[in-house]
Amino acid sequence: MRRLFQSLFFALVITWPAVASAAQDWPLGSGPSRSADVPSDSMLNDSERGRIGVRRFGECVLYTRRKDVISYFTMKMDSTLSQKALDRLITDRCLRSGDLKFSHWYYRGILFRAAYYREFTLFPEVLSPEPVDFDAFVLDKTSEKAKYYLATMAFAQCVVRADPKMALRFINAYPGSASERKAIAALKPNLAGCVPAGAKISFSTSMVEALLSEAIYRESKAAASARSAPEAKK
Repeated sequence: MRRLFQSLFFALVITWPAVASAAQDWPLGSGPSRSADVPSDSMLNDSERGRIGVRRFGECVLYTRRKDVISYFTMKMDSTLSQKALDRLITDRCLRSGDLKFSHWYYRGILFRAAYYREFTLFPEVLSPEPVDFDAFVLDKTSEKAKYYLATMAFAQCVVRADPKMALRFINAYPGSASERKAIAALKPNLAGCVPAGAKISFSTSMVEALLSEAIYRESKAAASARSAPEAKK
């Protein structure tokens, strides 16, 4: 497992966000943007502006193609069908200006983030009684793609279940804001503690955001199902 984590995250070393004192918090439960435009706020660095743009892009895609997004979530992530479905969810329709560049892994997480705020604004479940079994979302646990997914989601689930409120605060914070920096600082012990002993790994802010977003959404769906099950039996 140690070698697996070291190989998976080798290319993900990016420094934490620079100070952006003028940034405001991303509003919890805000309505989806109808189009994605990358703001030209001089107080943000390129990475932070890019993350804002991808968030808005994901919100727009969810707003315009919600059924397709939810269908994508049900697919085995290491399947060819899943990859094709995600490719189809990258559309110029939601890009008004700017040039967004992002990895499939990051975009996947951002779609989960958008879906979480669409479904759980009023009832932020966050944790299910039992940890979600992410094995259910892969076809072949021995494939490299599945190993990558399961390793990263094991890390994300560990962080979320250790401090769900702070994990939620992190994905809710506006990129580059004081709130994001505070959430990162508060999460650092869990970020380190959820990595296998002896592994030396650094994470990009965007990758952590993507991973925690999927873990929060999956946990919240399971929590909502568990909460509604007793009601259904009445």
